This record gives sequence, structure tokens and C-alpha cells, in this order.
Amino acid sequence: MMNQSPITPQLVEYYIATKLPLPMQNASGIEYWIGNNGVFARAQRPGLTVLMPISMHEQSIKGLVELQPFVQLNPLVPEDLLWRLWAIAYHDCPKEVLFHLILENEQWQLITPDQLQSQTSCRPYDTDAESSTHQALIEIHSHGNLPAYFSPTDDTDECGGFRIYGVLGKVREVQFEILLRVGLFGHGWTIPVQQVFDVDTNHELNDLCQTNGSVYYAISRSHFEL
Repeated sequence: MMNQSPITPQLVEYYIATKLPLPMQNASGIEYWIGNNGVFARAQRPGLTVLMPISMHEQSIKGLVELQPFVQLNPLVPEDLLWRLWAIAYHDCPKEVLFHLILENEQWQLITPDQLQSQTSCRPYDTDAESSTHQALIEIHSHGNLPAYFSPTDDTDECGGFRIYGVLGKVREVQFEILLRVGLFGHGWTIPVQQVFDVDTNHELNDLCQTNGSVYYAISRSHFEL
């Protein structure tokens, strides 16, 4: 994984939500929207659109509309790619493995880049503009036998881009763990596996977004700063 360039103030806009639906997005980076129920960030790139919660109000702001956060990945990643991911992580355990998923012509490609691996880290060798490191819409890494969680190192590495990030953990147990989040230039929001992969609830995986008591519209437990 790598730390990408931070977003600049010129790529950020600020709005107040007085009516629905929201207008089409103008900013090429982030739009912040204040609704009666909280502050939200909106962004889009080919294949991925998100309106994610940043902070929620304990009391509503009168005169503003309520905003409902969402993430839309189109198309979803086919189920077989998730099992290919797991199979590679299982084979390489206890080392960590980095995966990139790239969307081209509405088709998903799974890439396992050449990388430096250890039991506690994985890092791609190629990080230029044409590499999968920069082109990936989804980036996932494994934790081998350890649980799936986003570490402080992950938070630092993922603060400079807009994509979906994930972690696989306990890959050799009966139920391997998976944890997914949207990363938006320093903001993080955990999301269910069904919002990324075209898969039903399966006894072979443990979606930590669900089992940890998180819900789809919950703010990520991680804290970020622009």
C-alpha cells in the first residue's frame, strides 16, 4: 500500500441541503453537505459514488432536509473473485498479501501485484501512474492468521485517495474475516460486504461490519483528518 497525494482546497466545495434530490455533483474532489441530521461528504469516480456520514447531529437543524448516506459500486465484484482472493491469501499465509481490483469496460480484473511481503506488511514494488497501485478502484490486503482490522498504518496509507479498502483475516479458519470501508481522502466509512461483492450471506465468511454491531449507515470507528 502507499500514501497518495492529499486533496487540495481547490477540490473541495461546501453546501447546505435545503431540498431533495441533491443537484448533480460539481466538485471534482469532495462536496461537503450539511443536512438536518449531520455532515456528509459526497464524491464520485467511474464505477463508484458515495454520500458518506462525517458527523451526525444529536439534534436536527431546522429548515434542512435529512440526508441518507449511500455507496454505489456499479457493477458489483463477482463472487468468484472474492474466493480467488481468499485462496491466494490462504496459500500465502502467514504472510500478508496485497490485491488490486480494477474496473475496465464494466469488467473486474483481479491483480496481485509484485510486492514485498512479510507476516506484518505488504507493499507493491510498482507505484507509477500506470500501475495497478494507482488504477485500482478496490484495494484489499490479508492479515494471514490474524484478525481483520484497519491498523494505524492502514489509516496513514489510505488517507490520500478515494477507493474501497478491505482486509481479510483469519484466512485459514472455518470462517475467514472480511472488513471493508470506503476511504475518501482521509475519511473512512465501514460498509457491508454485499455493497462490494455480489455475494449472499455465507457461512464461510464473517463480515465484521455486521458482526461488530456496525450498521450500514454508521460512521467508521476510525478517525481521520483532511
